[in-house]
Amino acid sequence: MTQIKPFEINEIFVPALQTDKRYIILYGGRGSGKSYFASEFCIMKLLAKPNITILVLRKVKETIKYSFFTDLMKVVKDNDLELQFEYSVARIKIRCVRTGSEIIFMGLDDPAKVKSTSSIDFIVIEEALELDEEDFIQVSLLLGRDKNIKNPQMMLLLNPEGETHWINQYFFVLNKYEGDTLIIHSNMNDNDFVSEDWKQNLLNTVGQDDYYQKVWIEGIWASRTTTAVFTNWKIDTEVSDNYSDYNNAMSGLDFGFTHSQVFLSLALVGDNIIIFDEIYQKHQTRDQLFEAVKNKPLPIIADSEDPRMITEMRSMGINVTGAVKGRGSVKEGVDFLKRYNIKIHPKCVNTIKEFGAFSYFKDKKSGQILNEFVQINDDCIAAARYATEQYRNELYSRNSVDVDINPYFVIHKRQKQSEHHF
Repeated sequence: MTQIKPFEINEIFVPALQTDKRYIILYGGRGSGKSYFASEFCIMKLLAKPNITILVLRKVKETIKYSFFTDLMKVVKDNDLELQFEYSVARIKIRCVRTGSEIIFMGLDDPAKVKSTSSIDFIVIEEALELDEEDFIQVSLLLGRDKNIKNPQMMLLLNPEGETHWINQYFFVLNKYEGDTLIIHSNMNDNDFVSEDWKQNLLNTVGQDDYYQKVWIEGIWASRTTTAVFTNWKIDTEVSDNYSDYNNAMSGLDFGFTHSQVFLSLALVGDNIIIFDEIYQKHQTRDQLFEAVKNKPLPIIADSEDPRMITEMRSMGINVTGAVKGRGSVKEGVDFLKRYNIKIHPKCVNTIKEFGAFSYFKDKKSGQILNEFVQINDDCIAAARYATEQYRNELYSRNSVDVDINPYFVIHKRQKQSEHHF
């Protein structure tokens, strides 16, 4: 008989394990551990409850593979539970061998499939700010559809960006579900498992930006005071444009004809993204494009809207793959670029123009700066998003047996621990 070792839980999240309220909101800053806790929560439920189904949702299903699914796999590995679970990376599914309970994953980019889902005991919505109000209403209707399921619950995970967002209005301003909602706020100082070096790096990244100080560090609702998307970039005359000077470089390609088609090469170096090569073309034929990029030495991640172009490039021996696209993928790519200091070689003149001009929408009536991009003249930024896709995947991919199940967890407090049964 195998004894399962205790799960290690940050104290701030313990109320989520003990509540029977319908909605659980985990919100706050970066590095608070809320996503990892949600994964621990799900794994403990699979171990403790027979034949339950947990649904994990995100706006775009494909992005789950590089975020929540990898967190679940890390929880399984960290707790030596590999023999207790079977899973499929291709199908994005995980099942507890002993209890028969499972986690299924869906994206709201396939709404018909989501609406037809039944017999759901628990729902986790990752990056809940990606959902609009109608998405939330449709997902909420899944809870309690099966009368045999006792106390169905939903957990929403989010960083509080934008005070006008419907989630802030529903759960914080209007309190529409008051009495049936548990809200837990956390930031990196509530996480005993994050290193001091990581905390310092986040502080350095945020710098003097008041908006990200509030949202990423303090983890509180805030509104933007400027329409500029990128404030983390500069022209750097000292960066090299020599491909051989970079060990970790990639290229991105955004197709176009009436609008610009752009090829960019960049490298991730420490806390910096260095953009060092650019090809910017308008009204160019496909052959002219292929000729321009065929001798570039890096793998290319290209706009997947035109798979025919990618196929033809491959037939010419060009190392190219299509980018993963879908609802939410633009924001995810831009958010990744905002994590780093961006240094742009002076010869990349169109990239410089776009990073300086790229902006958020501003509501004409209210003057509120919205969390939506003005996607005009953003071809260089699109190419940069594609080129960093591999880096994003690496970041999000963190580093049948008869068992006597006695799942319990250890609450981490300052200087002491205490055990509790789940």
